[in-house]
Amino acid sequence: MTKRSDVVKDKNGNWIPKLQKIVLNKCHGGFGLSDEAEELFWKLLEYPVTFYSTMNDESVTIKKDSPLEIKEDFYHAITHPSFVRNLHRGNKALVEVVERLGEKANGAFASLEVVKIPADIEYNITEYDGYENAQNPVVIYG
Repeated sequence: MTKRSDVVKDKNGNWIPKLQKIVLNKCHGGFGLSDEAEELFWKLLEYPVTFYSTMNDESVTIKKDSPLEIKEDFYHAITHPSFVRNLHRGNKALVEVVERLGEKANGAFASLEVVKIPADIEYNITEYDGYENAQNPVVIYG
């Protein structure tokens, strides 16, 4: 049998898809981290990190040992809650923060949860009034 990279055997010998962990907000309100969670997130984040400005085509890379000297247009993007909200939800530091802190990771209007989805799919996060789901995009042929 050919070994597939997108599946593994479970303890019963059944082939199951590899899973990845992502963070979703599971209540009406909105995705957000508490101050404690945000502080831990920055400590756990792997460096160097590159941030991209949505206002222009510039980017800035921050190394852990470098002072946080950034242009004003990046300051808003990096410190504003929308940065974490727009962060890849499978980010290892983000997942670890939510797993470690549990409910203490939740921002004012959030109920964050680590969920497992197949590792080999691309997904979109959809939300209704803050409540989020991960959906596999629909492919239209023809």
